[in-house]
Amino acid sequence: NVIGMIVCTAVPYWIGRFSGAGFFQKLIKKYPKIQILDTFQHDNQWFFSFMVRVVGFLPCDAVSLVLGIWKVSFPKYLSGTALGMLPGLAATTLLGINISESGSPGFIISIILTLLVSAGSFILWRIYQKARRPHVPESLLSAGLDFQHKQDENSHVDYESNEYN
Repeated sequence: NVIGMIVCTAVPYWIGRFSGAGFFQKLIKKYPKIQILDTFQHDNQWFFSFMVRVVGFLPCDAVSLVLGIWKVSFPKYLSGTALGMLPGLAATTLLGINISESGSPGFIISIILTLLVSAGSFILWRIYQKARRPHVPESLLSAGLDFQHKQDENSHVDYESNEYN
């Protein structure tokens, strides 16, 4: 399972690596949630690769393509991806092994483990998000003011032409 997971995440990574930045815009149109990755692209590459995999709420192939487009270091990408996907992979494998014995302790434990991995991933993501958020009163955030993503209005990246204005 681990080897299969590595192959299935490495192939789209390399496709993204050689496809160019214009492909990123096409992915955003198809998977709008992918745009959240853009806010984290300058963070620690290994931790980011780990985090998006352990949380697992974004499409796996699309994440691999985007990280390839951004030319994330392949060793950091692969090790972060493998470690991040391992808990879910182990829980799912255990669930699959015990699926025919739905009343067995192994099946019950694998369901609980799968739920714990999912809940733990969500909690880890929320903690990470709160740590990144600036310390401003919640009333300002609920009013629609987002200090974290404030940009200079005159600067943007044109992904189609790979130019920075």
